[in-house]
Amino acid sequence: MWARTVMQLAELPTAVFCCNNKMTLGFMRALGDLRMPCPQRVSVLGFDDSDWAVNFSPGLTAVAQPSHQRGKKAVELLLNKLRGEKGGLGTDHDKIVTLKAELRVRNSTAPAYAAAPREDDVEKSERYKKNP
Repeated sequence: MWARTVMQLAELPTAVFCCNNKMTLGFMRALGDLRMPCPQRVSVLGFDDSDWAVNFSPGLTAVAQPSHQRGKKAVELLLNKLRGEKGGLGTDHDKIVTLKAELRVRNSTAPAYAAAPREDDVEKSERYKKNP
């Protein structure tokens, strides 16, 4: 529902960042329902990435988390904690672990000028507000 609300704003966004795969799919569905092409009218960027994102149409641009490294670091911290070594969990509450994410650019994003909304998009959005 939030996707349709966003795409009904008086001033349409040129890009949207979705926080996870489920939100990305929901947003893409809303764009389809509103017949707003991606990325011609709005660029879509997801977070998490997934194997299916490359096969989606258009291929979804996404920030990929280093899942393997994240799991490895979590196990390392846990083992250090169990051994009573420094760098384990629990004693150092403020410890922040930063891992490098990767931006995987695909076809769901375009330069902002190419994604600018046109008047016919605003009209479609207005019609949808009246008839969801």
